[in-house]
Amino acid sequence: MLLDSWAKMEIPLTEKTVANLLQYLETNPNINNNEKMAIIKAFAFLEINGLPYSEKLINALRSVFNNNGNLSPLLEEFLASNNSLSLGQLNNLLSQLNLNEIKDSIINIDTLSQQNLPIANQQPAVLNSKLDLKTQTAAEQNVKPENINLFSQLLNKYDNLDQELKNIILSKSNNLNQNFNQNTVKVLINFINHNNIESTSEKISLIKAFAFLENNQLPLTENLIKEIKGHFEQNINQFTENLKDKAQIFANLNNNKFPLISKNESAVNLNSNVEQIAKSLAAQSELSDQLLSLFNKIGGENEEKIANNLLGQKLVNLQQKSQNTPLILALEIPIQLKENKLSSLMLKVVKEENNSAKLKDKNSYNISFILEFENIGPIKTKVNVNHKHINTIFFTESAETANLIKDRFEKLHLALKEEGFTINNVRIKNLNSLGEEKDDFFNKIILSEINEIDKEGHYTHIDIKI
Repeated sequence: MLLDSWAKMEIPLTEKTVANLLQYLETNPNINNNEKMAIIKAFAFLEINGLPYSEKLINALRSVFNNNGNLSPLLEEFLASNNSLSLGQLNNLLSQLNLNEIKDSIINIDTLSQQNLPIANQQPAVLNSKLDLKTQTAAEQNVKPENINLFSQLLNKYDNLDQELKNIILSKSNNLNQNFNQNTVKVLINFINHNNIESTSEKISLIKAFAFLENNQLPLTENLIKEIKGHFEQNINQFTENLKDKAQIFANLNNNKFPLISKNESAVNLNSNVEQIAKSLAAQSELSDQLLSLFNKIGGENEEKIANNLLGQKLVNLQQKSQNTPLILALEIPIQLKENKLSSLMLKVVKEENNSAKLKDKNSYNISFILEFENIGPIKTKVNVNHKHINTIFFTESAETANLIKDRFEKLHLALKEEGFTINNVRIKNLNSLGEEKDDFFNKIILSEINEIDKEGHYTHIDIKI
């Protein structure tokens, strides 16, 4: 099986690769043929991309290349199992933290007071000039005035942040971890969308909770944020005096069996409005980073499976080094359907190169995605976006679904027109074998890209966090 598969992929088979493969198979016995093929593909992927061998990376890629390795069923099972944090998992999560450092971090962050806060609803341009930057030197503040301007521009991109909360963040930006950047703001927006944060004191407690978790390299998941925010709403000095055990900072999550992650964090909710879905998709990348970090820290069989799948997806999201070669992106986005059921959106994006001098500055993308609904079956869509011009083709499993798309297409056409796009061509076809293609989505996309790469081409991994 190994020799036959490797020959088809036309990849050099080295002695070191064979040794690593045999070692992996010896330490992972009782593997069926389907799993063996996934493992062979995982080794091939490391080989062609020049990535180092490790059991962690093979497990991650094996999870993705397995025909039954979709993320959504794993998340569905995890969420249905009352994913509360056990004492052992809690200790794993906090294992790298020192109790005294935790106390110092809490007290230092709590010094972010309400004094000298900018007036709510003040415009950012006025705000920047009124920030009290003279009480400390630039070195002591660890922030440059020009960076405050950039930070202000970043915050103003998000309509969900009310002006008072923006002012609180800006006035305390010198005390916040430098990682409080665009990705952190995405997580903050996601939290605000699902929680009512109204009073000034609650907003300040929220920002302190974010700063505490980031300063201690803890994931910004919803229930961890709520737990820490609750401590900052109380007498924090009294809390730290009574803090004799690290596990006390998340005691409620453990004692009351609160879920570790919520459905808000596991999937994009398609029942939301279009604007909300767009913002959720924008935040999904950072949220998956947070979940991957969390699952890697706490351990557990279910958590390990999900972490492997998330890491595997990061490995297959590759970018070629040469600027003359296209951007390739392939990933699975869990989405939340009615009745809180999870499904998968399989997405692939390829950036085309324009050889014409006239089109040199115009980007062109080929986008493919597969989405399955319970009542209307799977739908595959291929979209070519050339500057503001769109050509698309829909593949459906039934004529009824094709007619449904046709009836709703005018609404999509008008929505795109409002955004400045023109649909030049649209086709709708039936594709009875789509189910089989959906199951093998990652295998076909990734391995086809590997096989077609020329000898001078080289892939490198991006944004891998272990």
